[in-house]
Amino acid sequence: MSGGAACRRKIQGRTKPPRHRRVRNDTLKSITSAHRKAAIAASRAPAVRRTASELAAKIDVSGNNPDAAAEAHELLVAAVSQALAASVPDAPEIVHDFAVQVALLAAGAHAFVLPPGTDLDEWISSMPDEALDGLRDAMVETGRSMGCKESAAMIANVPNEALVSALAESAPKSVSGFITDLDAIVAIADESEPLDPLGEASRTMSADAADSKVRRIGDLAARNAGLARRLRKFCFPDAAAMLSALLVQPENQAATARIEALIHLAALACRGKRRPDLQQLRRMLAEISEDPVARLETPVEDVFVSNVMASFGNARLYQGRWVNAAEHVSACMRSLIEIGTERAWAREASRHIMALLLVSEALAERTGAERYVRTESAPGGKIVLRSSDVRRASRHVAFSDEDLASMGVGPEALLPFVIQGEHVGSLTEQAMGHSALDRRPLVRFDKCTTVALPTAIGAAVRRFAIEQAAAAGDLRIFQSTHHLAQFSEAFLSGRPVWGIQCTEVPEPDPDDGMREFIGTFDEGGIVHLAFVPDKYDDLAETGLAGARSLEDSVIARIRDRAAALAARQGYRRGLTVVVSGGPGRRFSSDVEDLSGFPGNWHQLCLSAPDFMLLGNSSDVTAQRAWKLLHQIEKLKASGIAIANLRGFPNLIACASAAGFDLVPEDLPG
Repeated sequence: MSGGAACRRKIQGRTKPPRHRRVRNDTLKSITSAHRKAAIAASRAPAVRRTASELAAKIDVSGNNPDAAAEAHELLVAAVSQALAASVPDAPEIVHDFAVQVALLAAGAHAFVLPPGTDLDEWISSMPDEALDGLRDAMVETGRSMGCKESAAMIANVPNEALVSALAESAPKSVSGFITDLDAIVAIADESEPLDPLGEASRTMSADAADSKVRRIGDLAARNAGLARRLRKFCFPDAAAMLSALLVQPENQAATARIEALIHLAALACRGKRRPDLQQLRRMLAEISEDPVARLETPVEDVFVSNVMASFGNARLYQGRWVNAAEHVSACMRSLIEIGTERAWAREASRHIMALLLVSEALAERTGAERYVRTESAPGGKIVLRSSDVRRASRHVAFSDEDLASMGVGPEALLPFVIQGEHVGSLTEQAMGHSALDRRPLVRFDKCTTVALPTAIGAAVRRFAIEQAAAAGDLRIFQSTHHLAQFSEAFLSGRPVWGIQCTEVPEPDPDDGMREFIGTFDEGGIVHLAFVPDKYDDLAETGLAGARSLEDSVIARIRDRAAALAARQGYRRGLTVVVSGGPGRRFSSDVEDLSGFPGNWHQLCLSAPDFMLLGNSSDVTAQRAWKLLHQIEKLKASGIAIANLRGFPNLIACASAAGFDLVPEDLPG
């Protein structure tokens, strides 16, 4: 492979193995499951991750100063010991070594610290995925820096099992610390089965799951340790203003993930007083564009700026990567207003939210952003950075106290959305989409409030509303009010435009809160709409960026309902429409692929806003949806599979472009 050997020589020649302690235990088998879990937990402690990142950085430059790496390693050992002391004070030394190893690899170091007498294969294979992922990311980054982009790309896709095998094969058995051999990993990749494009696309789409390493901010900092060090000299409000200015430019909508990642990294690292210049900003953006976080970018699926109906009128909202953000914010606001007739906390929460929405509208007014504008930016494209636009927009995102006063907003009204020093420390353990900065997208400095993350305002509103309801002990009331409002909208407004004639509305299930109605379309066509609420108590842990799926009991009830309806006299065809309620978590369409439904019965899944959006289109009715799904089924029966990873709205868009005629006239059957 061209360039592979050169890459290997450069990588192997740039580090020296760190020193390690002798251990009392001979084999890894002496670590119990409880000890292993404790070691992994200790490796995630902020002090341990920070020290591991420092050691990883020193390993990269310690070719001429191995003592520096050894000293940093001792600091890491001490940090791990302190972290373990609280949970497992009598842990064997091999448990300490295991925690050191996990932290070191997760931080992106190319070295193993192997206790004498320990089987290398077992030691490597026992590493958790986060450690292997950290090593893989570091190898990919090194390969790219050495000009071996092809090798780096292959390593990025090697499964962990193959990575473990290659590590064991390429590592010198007699050396405790070593640097992995890129050629060996690439050879494993060459011998592996061809990549499944559909599977790869699915993994890419799910890369931003709640606990994904790609989105985890501590791992982002570890992968970009050099960039984080350079950010220390800058003032965060100044850096945030310049980066935020990029997010309010329509040309950068598809690049939101990279820009948001750099803003999060700046929030974590910036400690100085300097303001970055445009050249420095370009270099930082170029570096973050090489990070795996760029894989989170997908084609733009929603408008750049949407609209929220607020008590003061319309409020424009920058959507960023959040789909249907405005619709979910509006539903939250309606629920708070209704609850606020009896609950003071809801009225107070509404006051703070209205203040934030006023700032959002003022920002859109300053930048001249039009509602519902669509952009043409593409994933992975160059981030547009024009000096005049950045300087102007940097001023737009900053609001002095006088500016706020002219809008009727006091600084105290925005405090629930201002990130403070105590929030920054928790960022390393959080992930983009559910971070302290996503929850508090404003930063205040010297009587000035800066919108550091304009694309997170919608998420901040929803999380704040849920937090306030939980704090008041009214989370169940907020959930049921929110769900009923969404269901009522679907029934009163969505049902008619979908062409559904309602025949019955069963009583809601008291256990899961699912609401449903049954109707007809065309002759002999039956529709069962199941409106499934989200669980708001889960959101505190997973956040809005997490994904939800249907419970087995709900799926079973939906399947049983379809069977009962299909047994009715006059049945010819049926359609289940599962609508996901809640504040906007991604919804798995797993019911669409289930078997066991009656003949001529099809299923689809939609979020509540998408159900309304599609219904308001003249192209979509229950009858057309059934016909489209029936065409897909006919194609499958003929051995033709349509890969649709983006859900039913994407299928509608594709079918619309084809005139809703996906099946060729001469197709048999």
